[in-house]
Amino acid sequence: MSQLSPCSLRQSLAATLLVAAGAAQAQPTITSTTPAANARAASRTAAVTVTLSQPLLATAGPALRVYSAQRGGLRSRGAATASVSGNTLQFVPGAYAFMPGETVTATVTTAAASSGGSLAHGRVVQFTTAVQGTGQAAFLAGANLSVAGADFAEAVGDVDGDGDLDLLVVTTGVLNVGQVSVRLNGGDASGSNTGTFSNGSTVPVATSPFRVAAGDVDNDGDLDLLTTHFASGRVSVRLNGGDNSGSNTGAFSNGSTVLLTSGPYG
Repeated sequence: MSQLSPCSLRQSLAATLLVAAGAAQAQPTITSTTPAANARAASRTAAVTVTLSQPLLATAGPALRVYSAQRGGLRSRGAATASVSGNTLQFVPGAYAFMPGETVTATVTTAAASSGGSLAHGRVVQFTTAVQGTGQAAFLAGANLSVAGADFAEAVGDVDGDGDLDLLVVTTGVLNVGQVSVRLNGGDASGSNTGTFSNGSTVPVATSPFRVAAGDVDNDGDLDLLTTHFASGRVSVRLNGGDNSGSNTGAFSNGSTVLLTSGPYG
């Protein structure tokens, strides 16, 4: 068996490193995002734009996934998939603007690809949308709302897809029976946005619920419901419409109960 000389070994190693470096350089990287990460007053109608180091393939649009915390979960889906132009991915919220003061999450997956290969590393960016008003925090008289049981926490989100914010209240009844009261803005799915809440439903969850949140956990474009249960160390997941069809009915069922290693606070 012949052996390579020290000079040949060095040449072989250098060639290997050059090939590896070339492959790494061929993969596109993210150079900027707009709005900037952690922006605190982004325009509600501003486009979410991601710029990469290389021109992208025309099929890269679905790699940009934009999630609204209060308005419909996954926004960039179906006909509203992000567009590709040169080295940029862009999602425009259009007439269905983000809600004031909500948290928007944009994820760029490694499906963003150029002729040189796929994105080396994905990225997640969050920003908060701007609010209007005087900022004086002067609150006028409103209304008192009845819910089932003793309430522990609240969340808001457009659970019925009509463009206004509905109310979710986690409550505990007799024998610590857990439930979430869903109350619709204006009492229906007409988008009246009156700020008065009624109708809706009461959703059973595990015992002793502590916190409630809304999020699109099944990737169908509507907001699902999650509650944490400190005493039992569980998270209850209930699906909007009962499935992942994107029906956006605001009626929650099915899902699962996830057992954790310790009790979650929130």
